[in-house]
Amino acid sequence: MSLSPSSLSIQTRDFAILTANVNLANDATVKQVNFTSADSNIAMVDPSSVFSSPYRTSIFGVRVGSTTISATTLLNPSGSCTAPSPTTISIEASAWFQTQGGDIHAQGSLSDKIPATATDRNLSLDLNNYPGIISHLPDSQVSFGEGYPSKSTAGNWLAPSAYQGKPYGSFDFFKKKYALQMTTDNFNGSLPGTDGVYYSADGETLNSDQGDWDLTGNRWLIILVDGDVTIPFNVIVNEGSFLAIASSGNITFGSNVRKAQGMFVANGTIDTGSGDKDFAGQGIFAASGFGLNRDFGDARNRTTPAETFVARPDFLMSSYKDADNNLWWFYQKWQELAP
Repeated sequence: MSLSPSSLSIQTRDFAILTANVNLANDATVKQVNFTSADSNIAMVDPSSVFSSPYRTSIFGVRVGSTTISATTLLNPSGSCTAPSPTTISIEASAWFQTQGGDIHAQGSLSDKIPATATDRNLSLDLNNYPGIISHLPDSQVSFGEGYPSKSTAGNWLAPSAYQGKPYGSFDFFKKKYALQMTTDNFNGSLPGTDGVYYSADGETLNSDQGDWDLTGNRWLIILVDGDVTIPFNVIVNEGSFLAIASSGNITFGSNVRKAQGMFVANGTIDTGSGDKDFAGQGIFAASGFGLNRDFGDARNRTTPAETFVARPDFLMSSYKDADNNLWWFYQKWQELAP
C-alpha cells in the first residue's frame, strides 16, 4: 500500500484529503484502514478508520509545525500491511489581521486566526497605552485563534454588548446630514480640487493622473457615492486633513493598495482585496461586512498580520473644518456650575 500525496502543506484551520492506495494479492480483502497522526496537536485525522473504498481521511491543520501521517491496513481473514513511507504534513499559519487603538464592534460573529507564533498575539494593540474595546452581540461567536483580545488576557477589553451609539457607520447617516449637497451629481472619481461635500448618483472608481491620492495642506473632503466604490491605489491623508468616503454599496480596494487612510463607510462590504501584499488601514472603517483576503502565503503569516487597522485620533478634530463643513452633531449643552 502507499499514501498519496506523499507530502502536504496546508494552513491552520484548513483541511486536506489523504488517500491510502491498497493493492491486494490472492483472496485477501480489506477489513479497514487505520490512519494515525504522529502529533495530533499539529495535524488531526478524521476519520481515523475507514471501512470501505475509497480509503480516504481528512487532515485538519491544528497549529503551525510538521508531523507525519501513517496508515495501516487490516486484512480479512487475517494479516495487515503498513504504508512504507508516511505522508509528511507541514502546517503553515493562516493569514490574520490586527488592530491598534481603535474600538472594534461586530454586530455578529468575529473571527481572527492569530497563530501562537505571532510576534504579538493580541488582536487589539495599545495606542497611547490603551487598546481598543472589542464588542460583539451577546449571542454571537468570537474566536481569536491562539491569540487574545488584548493585553495577552483571554477576556481583557472584550464586551458582549450590542452597539448603542450614533449611526455614524452607515451611508444613511451621511445622506441625512448632507441631503442638500446630494442634489447635484458633481463627483466623477477624480480628487476634487477644493474642499467640500461631493456626490455621485452612480458607482465610481477613483482615478488620478498622479498615482495615489495624497491629501496635504489641511484638506477637508466628504465623498458620497450612491453605489459601489472601487479604490485602485493608495489613499494617504496627512495630519490636519480629513477624508470620508461613504458608499451605499460596497467599497473594494485593489490588490496593489498598501495604504488606505481616512473614514471609509459602506452599507455593504468593505473588501481589502486579495494577493500577498500587506494592507495598512488608518482611520475609521465601518461596513455590514468585511472581506479580509490578503494572504502572504508563506512563513510571514507565522509572525505578521496581512492586514492592520490603526486608529487616527487626529481625525476626530480634523473632521470639523467650520460650521458648514463638519461631521459633528451636538446634542448637549455645557454650562459651568458654581462650586
